[in-house]
Amino acid sequence: SSEGVDRGMRIAWFSPLPPLKSGISEYSELVLYHLKNYVDVDLWVDGFSPRPHFYRDFRVIDYARERKVLPLVKTYDAVVYNMGNNAEFHSGMYEVLQEYPGIVILHDYILHHFFAGYWINKKGNPEGYLQEVRRQYGPAAGELARKSLPAKPLWETEKVQRYPLNKAILEKATGVIVHSEFV
Repeated sequence: SSEGVDRGMRIAWFSPLPPLKSGISEYSELVLYHLKNYVDVDLWVDGFSPRPHFYRDFRVIDYARERKVLPLVKTYDAVVYNMGNNAEFHSGMYEVLQEYPGIVILHDYILHHFFAGYWINKKGNPEGYLQEVRRQYGPAAGELARKSLPAKPLWETEKVQRYPLNKAILEKATGVIVHSEFV
Protein backbone atom coordinates (compact mmCIF):
# COMPACT_ATOMS: atom_id res chain seq x y z
CA SER A 1 0.00 0.00 0.00
CA SER A 2 1.19 3.51 -0.70
CA GLU A 3 -0.60 5.06 2.31
CA GLY A 4 1.74 7.19 4.37
CA VAL A 5 4.47 7.06 1.72
CA ASP A 6 5.92 10.40 0.65
CA ARG A 7 5.67 10.24 -3.11
CA GLY A 8 7.40 13.59 -3.57
CA MET A 9 10.23 12.15 -5.64
CA ARG A 10 9.67 12.45 -9.40
CA ILE A 11 11.23 10.12 -11.97
CA ALA A 12 11.34 10.46 -15.74
CA TRP A 13 11.25 6.88 -17.09
CA PHE A 14 12.50 6.31 -20.64
CA SER A 15 11.73 2.85 -21.96
CA PRO A 16 9.98 0.83 -24.59
CA LEU A 17 6.70 -0.36 -23.09
CA PRO A 18 3.95 -2.77 -24.15
CA PRO A 19 2.56 -3.07 -26.76
CA LEU A 20 6.14 -2.85 -28.11
CA LYS A 21 7.42 -6.42 -28.06
CA SER A 22 10.64 -6.68 -26.08
CA GLY A 23 11.94 -8.09 -22.83
CA ILE A 24 12.71 -4.54 -21.73
CA SER A 25 9.04 -3.58 -22.23
CA GLU A 26 7.96 -6.41 -19.97
CA TYR A 27 10.68 -5.61 -17.41
CA SER A 28 9.62 -1.95 -17.31
CA GLU A 29 5.98 -2.79 -16.85
CA LEU A 30 6.81 -5.05 -13.91
CA VAL A 31 9.06 -2.46 -12.25
CA LEU A 32 6.55 0.34 -12.82
CA TYR A 33 3.77 -1.72 -11.27
CA HIS A 34 5.66 -1.53 -7.96
CA LEU A 35 7.55 1.75 -8.35
CA LYS A 36 4.35 3.79 -8.74
CA ASN A 37 3.53 3.01 -5.09
CA TYR A 38 6.58 4.89 -3.87
CA VAL A 39 7.35 7.73 -6.29
CA ASP A 40 5.72 9.72 -9.05
CA VAL A 41 6.82 8.34 -12.40
CA ASP A 42 6.25 9.98 -15.76
CA LEU A 43 6.67 7.78 -18.81
CA TRP A 44 8.69 9.33 -21.62
CA VAL A 45 7.91 7.52 -24.87
CA ASP A 46 9.34 7.73 -28.35
CA GLY A 47 6.41 7.98 -30.75
CA PHE A 48 4.20 5.15 -29.47
CA SER A 49 1.24 4.80 -27.12
CA PRO A 50 1.61 2.41 -24.18
CA ARG A 51 -1.21 -0.02 -23.36
CA PRO A 52 -3.94 2.22 -21.95
CA HIS A 53 -5.32 -0.08 -19.24
CA PHE A 54 -2.04 -0.24 -17.28
CA TYR A 55 -0.69 3.23 -17.98
CA ARG A 56 -3.70 5.29 -16.98
CA ASP A 57 -1.96 5.78 -13.59
CA PHE A 58 0.98 7.56 -15.26
CA ARG A 59 1.55 10.77 -17.12
CA VAL A 60 2.78 9.84 -20.62
CA ILE A 61 5.00 12.30 -22.49
CA ASP A 62 5.72 11.58 -26.15
CA TYR A 63 8.99 13.41 -26.70
CA ALA A 64 9.22 12.24 -30.33
CA ARG A 65 6.08 14.17 -31.26
CA GLU A 66 6.75 17.12 -28.98
CA ARG A 67 10.54 17.76 -28.92
CA LYS A 68 10.09 21.10 -27.14
CA VAL A 69 9.18 19.25 -23.91
CA LEU A 70 12.70 17.85 -23.53
CA PRO A 71 13.99 20.63 -21.21
CA LEU A 72 11.41 19.40 -18.67
CA VAL A 73 13.72 16.41 -18.11
CA LYS A 74 15.86 18.75 -15.97
CA THR A 75 12.99 19.20 -13.51
CA TYR A 76 12.98 15.57 -12.30
CA ASP A 77 14.75 14.18 -9.24
CA ALA A 78 15.97 11.25 -11.34
CA VAL A 79 15.99 10.30 -15.00
CA VAL A 80 16.12 6.59 -15.86
CA TYR A 81 16.98 5.23 -19.29
CA ASN A 82 16.23 1.57 -20.03
CA MET A 83 18.92 1.00 -22.65
CA GLY A 84 19.01 -2.04 -24.89
CA ASN A 85 20.45 -3.22 -28.15
CA ASN A 86 17.52 -2.47 -30.49
CA ALA A 87 18.02 0.75 -32.47
CA GLU A 88 14.32 0.84 -33.34
CA PHE A 89 13.30 1.08 -29.66
CA HIS A 90 16.26 2.94 -28.12
CA SER A 91 17.51 5.58 -30.61
CA GLY A 92 15.33 8.37 -29.25
CA MET A 93 16.34 7.84 -25.65
CA TYR A 94 20.01 7.58 -26.68
CA GLU A 95 19.74 11.04 -28.26
CA VAL A 96 18.06 12.45 -25.15
CA LEU A 97 20.74 10.86 -22.93
CA GLN A 98 23.41 12.77 -24.86
CA GLU A 99 21.93 16.05 -23.65
CA TYR A 100 20.33 14.98 -20.36
CA PRO A 101 22.50 12.43 -18.49
CA GLY A 102 20.77 10.04 -16.12
CA ILE A 103 20.73 6.59 -14.59
CA VAL A 104 21.06 3.86 -17.21
CA ILE A 105 19.62 0.41 -16.73
CA LEU A 106 21.99 -1.42 -19.04
CA HIS A 107 19.91 -4.35 -20.27
CA ASP A 108 22.51 -5.50 -22.82
CA TYR A 109 26.27 -5.46 -22.30
CA ILE A 110 26.99 -5.57 -26.02
CA LEU A 111 25.45 -2.53 -27.69
CA HIS A 112 27.22 -3.02 -31.00
CA HIS A 113 23.95 -3.93 -32.76
CA PHE A 114 22.39 -0.75 -31.39
CA PHE A 115 25.14 1.54 -32.71
CA ALA A 116 25.28 -0.21 -36.09
CA GLY A 117 21.49 0.11 -36.40
CA TYR A 118 21.49 3.67 -35.13
CA TRP A 119 24.16 4.98 -37.47
CA ILE A 120 23.58 2.82 -40.54
CA ASN A 121 19.79 2.33 -40.55
CA LYS A 122 18.39 5.28 -38.56
CA LYS A 123 20.87 7.96 -39.60
CA GLY A 124 21.93 6.55 -42.99
CA ASN A 125 25.53 7.24 -41.97
CA PRO A 126 27.82 4.18 -41.97
CA GLU A 127 30.78 6.50 -41.33
CA GLY A 128 29.17 7.52 -38.01
CA TYR A 129 29.22 3.87 -36.96
CA LEU A 130 32.89 3.50 -37.99
CA GLN A 131 33.78 6.72 -36.14
CA GLU A 132 32.13 5.34 -32.98
CA VAL A 133 34.14 2.11 -33.25
CA ARG A 134 37.37 4.12 -33.74
CA ARG A 135 36.54 6.48 -30.89
CA GLN A 136 35.96 3.64 -28.44
CA TYR A 137 38.60 1.15 -29.60
CA GLY A 138 41.12 2.92 -31.82
CA PRO A 139 42.05 2.94 -35.51
CA ALA A 140 42.78 -0.81 -35.80
CA ALA A 141 39.26 -1.71 -34.60
CA GLY A 142 37.79 0.92 -36.91
CA GLU A 143 39.64 -0.63 -39.85
CA LEU A 144 38.46 -4.10 -38.83
CA ALA A 145 34.86 -2.83 -38.75
CA ARG A 146 35.25 -1.06 -42.11
CA LYS A 147 36.67 -4.16 -43.82
CA SER A 148 33.84 -6.28 -42.43
CA LEU A 149 31.16 -4.16 -44.18
CA PRO A 150 28.91 -5.20 -45.83
CA ALA A 151 29.72 -8.90 -46.40
CA LYS A 152 30.06 -10.11 -42.79
CA PRO A 153 29.63 -7.16 -40.43
CA LEU A 154 31.65 -7.18 -37.22
CA TRP A 155 28.48 -7.32 -35.12
CA GLU A 156 27.57 -10.67 -36.72
CA THR A 157 30.84 -12.33 -35.68
CA GLU A 158 32.30 -13.62 -32.40
CA LYS A 159 34.66 -10.62 -32.40
CA VAL A 160 31.75 -8.40 -31.36
CA GLN A 161 32.36 -9.53 -27.76
CA ARG A 162 35.68 -7.66 -27.78
CA TYR A 163 33.95 -4.51 -29.05
CA PRO A 164 30.70 -4.13 -27.09
CA LEU A 165 30.41 -0.38 -27.94
CA ASN A 166 28.87 0.46 -24.57
CA LYS A 167 31.24 3.30 -23.57
CA ALA A 168 29.20 6.03 -25.30
CA ILE A 169 26.27 5.12 -23.07
CA LEU A 170 28.30 4.69 -19.89
CA GLU A 171 30.08 8.02 -20.37
CA LYS A 172 26.75 9.85 -20.12
CA ALA A 173 25.34 7.78 -17.27
CA THR A 174 25.17 9.29 -13.80
CA GLY A 175 24.70 5.74 -12.52
CA VAL A 176 24.35 2.26 -14.00
CA ILE A 177 22.09 -0.62 -13.02
CA VAL A 178 22.87 -4.07 -14.44
CA HIS A 179 21.29 -7.51 -14.22
CA SER A 180 24.36 -9.69 -13.72
CA GLU A 181 27.82 -9.90 -12.14
CA PHE A 182 29.38 -10.24 -15.62
CA VAL A 183 28.04 -6.91 -16.79
